[in-house]
Amino acid sequence: MQPGPAPDETVKETIESIVIAFILAFVFRAFIVEPFIIPTGSMAPTMLGAHLQMNCPSCGYSFDVGTDASMAGETGSIDEAQYADCPMCNCEIVADIGTRVKAGDRILVDKFSYHLKDPARWDIVVFKAPKGRTIGGEPAPRTNFIKRLVGLPGERVAILDGNIFIAPAGTDDFRIARKTDPETNHHWQKIQRAIWQPIYHSQYIPIDNGQATGPGRDERHVWRVPWNVESGQWDLGTTRHAKRVYRFEGGTGSIRFDMRGDTDTIRYDGEDARFSYNQLSSAIRGVNPIEDIRLACSVTPSEGKLLLKLSTTARLDRPDLGVEKLEAHINEQGEASLLAISEDGAERLLATGATRKTLRPGIATEVELWLVDDEASVWVDGERVVVQRFDLSWQQIADRAEQATVPDLRIGLESQKPVELRRVELDRDIYYFPERFPSTPYARAEAKRRDGMILLGDNPLDLRDRSPAHDAELFVLGDNQPASEDGRGWEDVDAWVKLRYFDGQERSGVVPSSLLVGRAFMVYYPAPHGVSPHAKGAFPNFGRMRFVH
Repeated sequence: MQPGPAPDETVKETIESIVIAFILAFVFRAFIVEPFIIPTGSMAPTMLGAHLQMNCPSCGYSFDVGTDASMAGETGSIDEAQYADCPMCNCEIVADIGTRVKAGDRILVDKFSYHLKDPARWDIVVFKAPKGRTIGGEPAPRTNFIKRLVGLPGERVAILDGNIFIAPAGTDDFRIARKTDPETNHHWQKIQRAIWQPIYHSQYIPIDNGQATGPGRDERHVWRVPWNVESGQWDLGTTRHAKRVYRFEGGTGSIRFDMRGDTDTIRYDGEDARFSYNQLSSAIRGVNPIEDIRLACSVTPSEGKLLLKLSTTARLDRPDLGVEKLEAHINEQGEASLLAISEDGAERLLATGATRKTLRPGIATEVELWLVDDEASVWVDGERVVVQRFDLSWQQIADRAEQATVPDLRIGLESQKPVELRRVELDRDIYYFPERFPSTPYARAEAKRRDGMILLGDNPLDLRDRSPAHDAELFVLGDNQPASEDGRGWEDVDAWVKLRYFDGQERSGVVPSSLLVGRAFMVYYPAPHGVSPHAKGAFPNFGRMRFVH
């Protein structure tokens, strides 16, 4: 029988194991992955800062609204009632006194991969703030910021019509920077799906019929179905009480989305365009045109011929034609096409494609039309089957008409037998505002269309590449454009950052690449659930744990 180790040797080995484990944990945190917490809502709705979770008692829609420390007392609960309007049915929701403010998302940041490869456009990056002021009593460069990377070293950046345009630094050879470009970022589809902001989803129907007769309803908070029958035999329900399943009886017909609403109901255009997350803040609310959209539905055909049409209006690849109708056609064989239709009815075939499956009778098939970043595409059950890019020169962009406030959206059907539509959804793309902090005639990176030309102002945003004298430079923006403190508004630079990374120059609004901490990739601990809205969160919210892009 072999003698066992001496007790003092066992204790020594245990202590050594614990010490090694601590060392590995510290090394892992310092060089591989580190956790952070999101304090503010500048990246909402992709990632949340401190917020209140609202649950609409009328239609069942759940959404988040941002808050800050000034709204919460010492107990972490709000000191006065807060009001927010449901984005789906316009019902006024009350978070009463004592409702607990939920903490921001806790995220994991990959600190290693940027040592092996360069950052990619549209990455969500964490970096040390280069600003020249204190934040929470500490110099800004000790504070971690999180934004989306939009401008890379050696590029000139311009913001026009809500989109990002990129050219080689010092030139005007601009091309649109697409979030949907697989060559730019292999997470392109997940990025775009994370950024879509809902306008209206048909599955959320108010139980009170949206009339000013109950809690949360007055003359400012009434609602009606925004989809209207334009032609054909449809059963959408009544004006006030919609059905979740839109039934088309057969033949030829179409429905149209009314974005402008009535004087006494929800509107989706102009200054009434809503950012639900910002309802409790003083975020800018101004004219916010809607052009880039996602129009989707789940179609369940009967037997026989079928042609589904999803259409919107926008400026496409022919500036001389002004605003055209973009129409996606999908038939029962899974064949899809994209057409451009001018105001006089002339049609142009843009692209065609086919799915690997047919639209089978009695089976629901998800169909989507995307128009985003000058690219149109058709999706069937999550597969992109048709894509058409509109690659315009800077002069063609200048020759375009002014952006319309809202598009004209329709769903059309040609069918021998009845067809049912479910989950009819309309989302909008993020709209990049150049004028978040309009302290000068031209905000940073702002481009303006004037007299057939595009003007960039006196100081175009040119990002420098790394040299012996200065660091490589990046430009970052927040997803929550109306309420994001990002490169658009930074007006000074920390003296140490200026001397060390900018060769002593005042390079406000840009981030030295050496201040990058890493890439955010996962929300590992969202705000936990409480047993009531007033209770402290105690149960992990597994449903909101997710990878972020």
